[in-house]
Amino acid sequence: MDIILVDDDPDDIYLFTTACEHVEPKPNLVVLQNGEQLLEYIDAHNNLSSQVFLIDLNMPKMGGLDAMRHIQQKGLSEKLCLISYTTSSHPSDIESAFSLGAKSYITKPSKIVDLIEFLQVLIKYWFNYNHFARTH
Repeated sequence: MDIILVDDDPDDIYLFTTACEHVEPKPNLVVLQNGEQLLEYIDAHNNLSSQVFLIDLNMPKMGGLDAMRHIQQKGLSEKLCLISYTTSSHPSDIESAFSLGAKSYITKPSKIVDLIEFLQVLIKYWFNYNHFARTH
């Protein structure tokens, strides 16, 4: 049960990490700081199809949409569970994320209670109910 959080904001990372401590079962959390690190992670790991990637859109070096564009160009967006996880609720960002292969678009909760609830639902849906496609 791996969640890959791609986010550069230390406060958001702290909040997310803290929320993960309050859910059962606890996910294996990997934190990456930007889209370049995400692409490096994808290149370095196998069996990514059962991991959930929560990707912030606005980051230095390479933002989430640019990273998703690279993932799509590699032909991997259909095989990976890419979820936009951002503060933006702008319609053009939402449309862009889905056109680049996002499976969902989540606006970051600002309260720890809401984030814990979100994580419980995320874990239950993506890891208990959902069936990931096998990749060869």
